[in-house]
Amino acid sequence: MFFMLAWAQLLSYSIQGIAFAFCSERLIHRARDQAFRTMLRQDIGFFDYEENSAGALTSFLSTETTHAAGLSGATLGTILNVLTTLIAGFVLSLALGWKLALVCISTVPILLACGTSLVPFSFSTAADMKQASFAFGCWHDSKLAPKRRMRNLRLMLAKLPRPSGLLPP
Repeated sequence: MFFMLAWAQLLSYSIQGIAFAFCSERLIHRARDQAFRTMLRQDIGFFDYEENSAGALTSFLSTETTHAAGLSGATLGTILNVLTTLIAGFVLSLALGWKLALVCISTVPILLACGTSLVPFSFSTAADMKQASFAFGCWHDSKLAPKRRMRNLRLMLAKLPRPSGLLPP
């Protein structure tokens, strides 16, 4: 019985990994495509700034869009798996013994806070920290880089067509 359960779990995790990898690749492709199309729609004065040179925009297309890959794919699959397990555990424990379940559920925020407070101590070097935080786009060599990226992103997003009925004008 446990052998069959192991095979079923192997199959389901394999399918989940392949599906999330496929979705992650499509997401990155769409983000690059939208960013490139938005760059092409910019006024000619946009390219006169030094931070909007051909090299900077090419670098933006190759690096910034891949930051979305850090949150999609296996990372997103793990987050969804943990959330599904927590919710299913909460529901099952409430159905079987609601008094003990309420006590256990009330300790979950404390456990999560303790776990997140230990994250900075789990990296041995600054290189490990840089590699881990690269996926979330929070490591920058320069203090002005986030401002430039946000300004460029705002400029490009301002030119995107808005679907009718979904967003307010």
